[in-house]
Amino acid sequence: MATPLQTFVSEYARIRAAEGHGFATVEELRALPRVDRNHRHAAIWRIRRRSYGVLVDRVLTQFDKPLRILDLGAGCGWLTYRLSSLGHDVIAVDINSDSEDGLGAAGRLGCRSILADFDRLPLSERHADLAIFNGSFHYSTDYRRTLREAFRVAPLVVIMDSPIYYDETSGIRMVAEQSARSAAIACKQFLTWTELAALGHWRVFHPWYGLRWAMRPMIAKLRGHREPATFALLLQSRSV
Repeated sequence: MATPLQTFVSEYARIRAAEGHGFATVEELRALPRVDRNHRHAAIWRIRRRSYGVLVDRVLTQFDKPLRILDLGAGCGWLTYRLSSLGHDVIAVDINSDSEDGLGAAGRLGCRSILADFDRLPLSERHADLAIFNGSFHYSTDYRRTLREAFRVAPLVVIMDSPIYYDETSGIRMVAEQSARSAAIACKQFLTWTELAALGHWRVFHPWYGLRWAMRPMIAKLRGHREPATFALLLQSRSV
């Protein structure tokens, strides 16, 4: 009988493939987070591109030396590749080994990687300077346990590209709208600001996507729609 983790891996890979994620060529992988404007998931990559800009300009510039970084939930390795190109020592960590959407793709980029569950990292304490949950923290089944494991291996943690809501019912409605995912993936798939506050003090960075994006909550409220997700970049540190 498959374990819950094995079920998650197989179902997640199946759903991602059905949704058209993944990149066939190394050229496409190297270009990320930039994609063609007609790409099926251009809107998602636009968010990731802005998050990456905030990470580099607002977080990494605080340090005057290359960092040892863990890219948790690295997927195809685009962030590992980008940060490595900036001179940082980065390891991609994921449970998906797919050649176009997982660590197989990261390997095609020449990235170092570890196939592992981010709740059970096969790394020593304080192995890294920074751990980044790369569009992945919302797939945790126990946020406190997952964060505790990240702080075991690094004193500084970033959460980026996870959907965040003020109203939990908006997150529940979002998951229900993606029925294929909600039925197959046994985790919450979003965060709330209340949950994040219970996990400690965060420095919050809000990427700027333009006026139209900023008006989304107001427009949704006027139309009686659910609250749209926020994709803030969150930073928390823990002393040695």
